Amino acid sequence: MAIAVKKEVNRLPGFTPKTGVSIVAGYPVVYDPTVAAGTTIMVYTGAASMQVIGFASETTTPFTAAGTGLPGVSGDYPNYDRGGLVGVFVGNGGVFDFFDDGRGSPLVTTDTFTLNYPVVVTFGGLLGMSTTVTVPVTVGVVTAVTGAAASLKVTIKTLI
Repeated sequence: MAIAVKKEVNRLPGFTPKTGVSIVAGYPVVYDPTVAAGTTIMVYTGAASMQVIGFASETTTPFTAAGTGLPGVSGDYPNYDRGGLVGVFVGNGGVFDFFDDGRGSPLVTTDTFTLNYPVVVTFGGLLGMSTTVTVPVTVGVVTAVTGAAASLKVTIKTLI
């Protein structure tokens, strides 16, 4: 899962990831409902009563070289939360590319993404078209689509 900024509107810095939860940049996130202070975030898991607050801007686990369990060649990559905190991209009007960076796609790759149509978060936390879920949480609008299946990249203008 990956996210690349084309236009950033706002970013909320410094949320603590929920203990035991792996967050990858681009995941839709919500406040942890067990922490009343609103200082802890977690990946959206599909609870119909929750509203996504934005997309994670950092990753909490190191990106490993394929099949080795070891850090990649340089041991470093963009958007890794070196300080332990995770920022969140928020604000109506941000524009982001979502694509598979080798850790899995943030998109429902079997969906047909269509320009000007709403993008929703599915109950599995993936981004898809509104026809794929019963109670959609709309997060944006498709503004560009390139590739297909594993190479699919969708540009989304956010509405959250």
